[in-house]
Amino acid sequence: MLPPHDPAAFTDPLAAALWTARARREALPREAWPDVDMARARVVAADLYAGLEAAGLHRVGAKGAATDAPTQARFGATEPLIAPIFSNVLIDDGATVLRSDFTAPSVEAEIGMRVTASGVVLVPCIEIADSRFAGGPPTIAYLAADFATQGGMIFGEPASQPTGAVGVSVSVDGEPVKEASRD
Repeated sequence: MLPPHDPAAFTDPLAAALWTARARREALPREAWPDVDMARARVVAADLYAGLEAAGLHRVGAKGAATDAPTQARFGATEPLIAPIFSNVLIDDGATVLRSDFTAPSVEAEIGMRVTASGVVLVPCIEIADSRFAGGPPTIAYLAADFATQGGMIFGEPASQPTGAVGVSVSVDGEPVKEASRD
């Protein structure tokens, strides 16, 4: 899912290690990178996103994570994590997704928003979160540094203007595995 990129082009060695690990679908031992705080995570993330742009990939949106207080507390965050979404993580709705394309995938059912000139439209979204860091509980800094853990994003068709709850469900081989809904 990542195009070739020269690791020497990165300013932080963690960015080079993350790019290479993602390209090879390998995990990084978190204990080898003990000093990742939000300041460093922002530098690493900027390096990685610049690498995507240099490879000709396009920014197609943004992701918001840890948007509520309980989730922020779980990840040691004091604010939401906002990260760009690039075209390399888009997966067509209905496509076959292979587990072997990821390192440590976790499926998340999401409600997305498409912003257009005429307003905001809700869209079902399935995110395949995929962290390179192995070991230890996740913190917001490690999530931010690692492409905000975006492994894959599947967006469905926009919903008509909902009047109640909007839901999304994820099935694997016809068996439901995740669901989410919001008013």
